[in-house]
Amino acid sequence: MKEWSIIEALNWTTNYFKEKGIKSSRLEAEVLLSEVLGYSRLKIYLSYDQPLSKNELASYHQLVKRRSFYEPIAYIVGRKEFYGYDFKVTPKVLIPRPETELLVERIIEKLNSLDEKKCYQIVDIGTGSGSIAVTLAKNLNSYIYAIDISEEILNIASENAQNLKVKEKICFLKGNLLDPLKELNLKEEIEVIVSNPPYIPSHEINNLSSEVKDYEPLDSLDGGKDGIDYHLFLIKESLTYLKKGGYLYLELGINQAEILKKICSQYKDWHNLKIIKDYAKIDRILEVQKR
Repeated sequence: MKEWSIIEALNWTTNYFKEKGIKSSRLEAEVLLSEVLGYSRLKIYLSYDQPLSKNELASYHQLVKRRSFYEPIAYIVGRKEFYGYDFKVTPKVLIPRPETELLVERIIEKLNSLDEKKCYQIVDIGTGSGSIAVTLAKNLNSYIYAIDISEEILNIASENAQNLKVKEKICFLKGNLLDPLKELNLKEEIEVIVSNPPYIPSHEINNLSSEVKDYEPLDSLDGGKDGIDYHLFLIKESLTYLKKGGYLYLELGINQAEILKKICSQYKDWHNLKIIKDYAKIDRILEVQKR
């Protein structure tokens, strides 16, 4: 086997990924090689002439092969950065997206503007990796109920909370949507309910990229016929558990804002509705307050 240096391996992989239509091909080549060597990307840059051992090269080729089949790089390396924190991810959980960082940022800004000293009770529905719950716990005086239907998924979220030193601020609950709140008798006790629910219309799932539809959990993507099944449920049922003045935050898919605004307007107990755009100017977050 030919001896390859770090720079030779990176150059070959970059070109190979470009041929496969993989965006950020150079960055991803560096991330995968950093994973194999246990180097930071800075150390990779400073070690371009370093030869790779046969074992290192073989390990690297295995990761490159997996990525060439469009397996998400987050699943390959087992983690994803979100809001500046590293989160463990597996194919059981949806990979955290930059759009959801905006959702978290909005909640942090809103609650800090109201009362930084108050300890807020927050519910995160469909917590997945725990990216929303953990990040809120890191940045707010809060106690958070993180709900998911899967014990295995909750274990991943709990591990992330432990790694980021906020486990004592989060109660992980197994159950479907708001059911655990009923069991805990939390009627009108919650200041914020937040969710990044499935919002892809069922008929559009097959049009998603291979990276998404072939690897990410479909039950975290499929939002029913119009992509808003979970939104409709949460808009109706969250009123039972929110305090007066409490907020519901939902992440939205494309072209869902107008119909959800109309749905909210049918409930007399919702007011002060706002739709927040993401960085691509797409309506992405619904914020609405209980009277």
